[in-house]
Amino acid sequence: MRRWITSVSLALAGCSQPAPKIAQPVRAPVSVTQFYSVPVRIAQGERAELCYGVDNATAVRLSPPVERVWPALSRCFEVRPAAATRYILTATDSQGGSASKSAIVEVGPARPAAPHIVEVTINKTEIALGEPVVVCYTVRNAASVTITPGHASDTTPERGCVTDKPVVTTTYRVIATGVGGQTDSERVTVTVRSSR
Repeated sequence: MRRWITSVSLALAGCSQPAPKIAQPVRAPVSVTQFYSVPVRIAQGERAELCYGVDNATAVRLSPPVERVWPALSRCFEVRPAAATRYILTATDSQGGSASKSAIVEVGPARPAAPHIVEVTINKTEIALGEPVVVCYTVRNAASVTITPGHASDTTPERGCVTDKPVVTTTYRVIATGVGGQTDSERVTVTVRSSR
């Protein structure tokens, strides 16, 4: 009996083999796939967009913290920095890994306000041949204003008038130009009746 137990024990011992090892999946590292500003340079008071994307992240942090951020493949948000600012985006994963990227928004001087034509008036929209017309304007934020055709009387960049005696139907164009070169324009037309 003892001999049989010993034989069985030896047989079982000879059959035992180590358990196969199961390969653990390799987790991809956390990464910041994109982080940039559009545009890179703005004037004071303007806004830019910061866009980012992360991969394999469980949390995202932005410094300075101007907006709440979270793991996303692609996301954008607005910022209005008062001065040039370097933003740092840091993504972390559950294993303690991290990745960072930075983006800079440069801020220049404020742009001058664009010119705006408030009003353009004409005393008559239809006249007989030889009658005069008067075209007047009111403008904001302009460095200069021109009205063509016509002869200027008392004009300033804020308001003024021109007089004319058109012989055919004529369109008058008012162009306001700002300090930064921006323009605004309006048109008015007077119809000249036939003498017949």
